[in-house]
Amino acid sequence: MKKLNKFLFALGSVASLASLPLIAAKCGGTKEESKPEANKNPKDPNPGNKDPNTKNKINLSSLESSVVDKIKKSIKNNNVEQAEILDILKEVKGLETLRFGDFKTLDFKDFKLTIEANTSSSLIEGKFEFSEEIKKEENAKLKTELNMFLKEKLVANVKVKRADLIDSLDFDNVKTKADLYDVKEEIKDFINDYYSVFREKLNVLSRNVDFNFKEVSEDELRLFIPEEWLLEIEKETKQEDKHKVFEQLLLNTQVIKEALQAQYQEQTKEVEKLFNTTLK
Repeated sequence: MKKLNKFLFALGSVASLASLPLIAAKCGGTKEESKPEANKNPKDPNPGNKDPNTKNKINLSSLESSVVDKIKKSIKNNNVEQAEILDILKEVKGLETLRFGDFKTLDFKDFKLTIEANTSSSLIEGKFEFSEEIKKEENAKLKTELNMFLKEKLVANVKVKRADLIDSLDFDNVKTKADLYDVKEEIKDFINDYYSVFREKLNVLSRNVDFNFKEVSEDELRLFIPEEWLLEIEKETKQEDKHKVFEQLLLNTQVIKEALQAQYQEQTKEVEKLFNTTLK
């Protein structure tokens, strides 16, 4: 469940508008039979039961720093060449015959490199993950900019404490670009859910002929329609009462849906732009 979902409850004041382990045993044998054979290791009673795939594997999470450095340097423009990673690992003693089939995952996605061993591999095990760290000052700057963005675009229109919203994103634990990417996606999901609440209410509102638009604040009206849209329609209709303008717009639900979609797309682009400076 998304971290930000809890904030959708705060929209209630607006949305209410439409309200066996194997055990071996030997019995009955003679004393002579109980002696260990000359070629048997008494410390290893079941040598034949060992899985050859578990012997001398290299754990990807414990690679030498020199190897890790080469892997990091192979990341260019937020991407990696799989063949280059394979060649780097084949330089490790014991991995000369490493092949792509030994990997479960070898991928760079969402600003994170993941190299995970296939369980059937006889050469490697475990997982290696890396994401570039971000500077604390960049994180602090972005947090401030995001605060202002939410204040201007969203929070001013609903009864949500902006500080609580920022805290829910856990900025203090954002250390890498992968962490920051997750924060960005959380915000985009929140914006989508935010507008979805109103998209789902439109048809109900348009059918509620007894609804009194005078009871709706202008801030709440802007949840549905951008201010510039209202101003434009006011000029065209020579109507100054925003409530009457909105009431007229409800006669065409499709117009409002298009307006909501326009706002959603615009704000999603602004979120991308906000994070692009750091996520590059």
